[in-house]
Amino acid sequence: MKNLTKLFVAVAVMFAGFACTTDATEDLGIQLNDGCQTEIVLSLEESRTQLGEKVGDLYPLYWSEGDKIAVNGVASNEVSAAAAGASSASFVINGTVEHPYHVIYPAPAEGVAAVTEGCYPVVFPATQAYKAGNIDGNAAAMYGYAEEGASPVLNHLTGILRFAVKGEVTLSELVVKAQSGAIAGTYDVNCATGELAPQAGSISDAVTVSFGDGLALGAEATPIYVVVPAGEYGDVEAILTTTTGEKMSVLFKSNGDKAIKAGVVREFSEFEFEANVDDSAEYIIDSKEALIRFAMKPTKSATVTANIDMTGYNWTPIEDFNALVFDGGNFEIKGLNAPLFGTTTSEIKNVKLVDVDLCSNNVAAYGAIACKILAIGETPGKMTNCSASGKLVINNPDYELAASYSTANFFRYGGLLGDAGGVDISGCVNRVDITVKQLNKVGATCSSTLTPEFGGIVGHASFLTVATDNFTKTTIKNCHNYGTIKYEDIDTTPLYRPYIAGIAAYGTESAAVVIENCINDGPISINATTKGDTGANNSLCMGGIVGRTTKGSIKNCTNNAPITADGTLKSIAIGGALGYVYNVQVEGVVNKGAVLVKESARISGIVAGGVGAQLYNGTGGDGFSNSCTNEGSVTILASTMENYGTGAYYYRIGGVTGFGRNAMT
Repeated sequence: MKNLTKLFVAVAVMFAGFACTTDATEDLGIQLNDGCQTEIVLSLEESRTQLGEKVGDLYPLYWSEGDKIAVNGVASNEVSAAAAGASSASFVINGTVEHPYHVIYPAPAEGVAAVTEGCYPVVFPATQAYKAGNIDGNAAAMYGYAEEGASPVLNHLTGILRFAVKGEVTLSELVVKAQSGAIAGTYDVNCATGELAPQAGSISDAVTVSFGDGLALGAEATPIYVVVPAGEYGDVEAILTTTTGEKMSVLFKSNGDKAIKAGVVREFSEFEFEANVDDSAEYIIDSKEALIRFAMKPTKSATVTANIDMTGYNWTPIEDFNALVFDGGNFEIKGLNAPLFGTTTSEIKNVKLVDVDLCSNNVAAYGAIACKILAIGETPGKMTNCSASGKLVINNPDYELAASYSTANFFRYGGLLGDAGGVDISGCVNRVDITVKQLNKVGATCSSTLTPEFGGIVGHASFLTVATDNFTKTTIKNCHNYGTIKYEDIDTTPLYRPYIAGIAAYGTESAAVVIENCINDGPISINATTKGDTGANNSLCMGGIVGRTTKGSIKNCTNNAPITADGTLKSIAIGGALGYVYNVQVEGVVNKGAVLVKESARISGIVAGGVGAQLYNGTGGDGFSNSCTNEGSVTILASTMENYGTGAYYYRIGGVTGFGRNAMT
């Protein structure tokens, strides 16, 4: 035991400084990347409690005037004025302090009881004073512990949130809210482990930074630092208020990275103040920055009023945009590298995307405008007068088919929309070229129901069940596809039930899908190995308008593009316009594109109990009336026809349709 009366604590123990966590998506605060986080171990002579200027990836801390530590509940004297802002400090502790050392910074106020063995609670302030380029004094709490003969190691209990905002306004306060958990209050501390336990009734999910007489912003972003306890919080909302009462609310999404790490500055990218108006009014999007801000909190309808270039920006699809309207104003949004929207139930109209550069792996639904649009009850979602150009590449070398099948195992890809669940689609044009480089399904069998679907306008056209026998169906009218669809499966794993088409790859079997007045000018080709069903089902279903649909109507649609098949193909239905239709009303469908099964292809032959080659200039299968016409050639050059087993396998190839049964004209 040592007498520590008037001991100058040598503050020469080990300590970790504040590093930074950079936001990889710039302004959105999404998909945080720890790549710039550098852990630097410093001696306490080099550690401080106010931020210095950032050096590399580190924000150094300096001692502040008035700092006090407590060792085993005995508070030190304050750091002298001479030591404030210095890289080292000495603390005078009056009294006797014995090992083990329990160290807390800042020292607790008088009368605060110890939690355990001399370790005292710490307060994470719910109200923090603004300091230019700095943190509030005494806010960066630390703890330490040491047995006999050892020096305590100080460790951070807090993280720091850095917001950077610009604009021609004066702020009165900033309120930061955590979407889950508490970010302020009194916490008990275990000095040996750093474990925090909130005291009942003392915690808050918000921190307020007060700017006193006001913080005048300008053209250059002003940093604002907020100190919070380390923990898991999810999304973080920043609410700014000006001295004139205007407010702006910005949501920074965690996107899976919910941790605020001890000793780390999480840097949210800069943004410009723009007052949020009443939610009943629309949001005006006139710049890249405005689109990014809208994506942070898409709680009201929006209109685009200028061309926007997003080239080089790491975009994340807009989520949580429901029962509203997004009007693209027919202005160009250029260079997106991900879908504009994720899943939405809103009306999307007049959107014009150019030069999209999309690449996807292991995503269930995906399209340039949106991954998925859904109805709300009997109110359909809408995609009206939308277009996109560019490319979409699907390269998925190790897709694992789940043992228990679920809808997540679908691949639903469209040039514009991946999955339409009760959607009115009209007047839309696709110029996005789709290339499937590989789709390797580990564990897939003939009994699997995986259906990779690739369509020029939409991948999967389905419905929303409102009640028994009452459906909000999908309609596709007056749409035009120019985008190519090229399936280049270089893997030898057999592909199960691909549906490919210029307009809609697949229309669900349970409710009517209506397709009218649509045109395909995008060439479609496949070179792959396919599995086949036995019985009446078909594996590969491919056509210029529809790949496969078994209920609804298809009227006045034309395919002008070539349809080409190669590879090892089993149980196929290939038509110039329609691949496979069953119980569908078909009228005025015209094919002008050439249908070609290439010389190098191998197709299944006649087997016991099966149906032989059904090849007609008009249709394969049961056929249609004269209301449907074919002007394109139908050519089979396949050099090998093989028996793939004892089941009933089919190949049906036609000019208008590969397979049509119970078709009403």
